Amino acid sequence: CSLGPRCIVYISCNPDTQRRDAEYLVYHGYRIVEMQPVDMFPHTHHVENILAFERVACDDDSCRSDSRCDEPAGA
Repeated sequence: CSLGPRCIVYISCNPDTQRRDAEYLVYHGYRIVEMQPVDMFPHTHHVENILAFERVACDDDSCRSDSRCDEPAGA
């Protein structure tokens, strides 16, 4: 979080650690904007999960999205 990227894409095969890390990111100024499970191994119980985060700017207790991750930087 100290680098402050405006977008983070987090891919994980472990839902427990992804939940833990997502809570950390949300606490430190990010919000989840999209989630997509991916079944790369259909005959097993393993599922990959993708989370997309955006940085949120907070001023005077009102939070808003700092910028859209699908926009080019500086747009």
